[in-house]
Amino acid sequence: MSIEFHDLDGTVSFLHNSDSVLFPHKIPEAMENFTITLLSATGGARLGNILDASLHINKNDNPIYFAEPVVVRLQEGGVANLTVLRAGPADFVATVMYRMDYGEASPRDLAPLSNNTVLVFGVGQWMKNIYVVVEEDDIPETEEPFYIILYNTTGVED
Repeated sequence: MSIEFHDLDGTVSFLHNSDSVLFPHKIPEAMENFTITLLSATGGARLGNILDASLHINKNDNPIYFAEPVVVRLQEGGVANLTVLRAGPADFVATVMYRMDYGEASPRDLAPLSNNTVLVFGVGQWMKNIYVVVEEDDIPETEEPFYIILYNTTGVED
């Protein structure tokens, strides 16, 4: 999924505690360049000396994503093996960060096999794996879903 700036009929509105207006979409696009010019201010705000800014949105055709299956069911003591793929050419280094959202599980229920939370796709690499152990205990439990969230992809295609 890519994220793109979007004007709102010439007026930019910011969400509470936000410094940008972002809208997700799934449309592959080439590099985009915009010039943003502030023309007026309201609500007691004043314009400063610098009124123009440049915005460059990098090409977003080559996502990093989970391979199927994206849902894995395990018994206690099992190891979840989640495969992460990159699309497009692999002639540059790309990275993606990930984190665990424990959902209905707790940190004592799960143990990632790596303390590293960044996957680095080297030149020529299209696949990485994330392994999580479901810890065994003597506590009767129902299904406890947890989630791995990919975010902050980087990499520049030549």
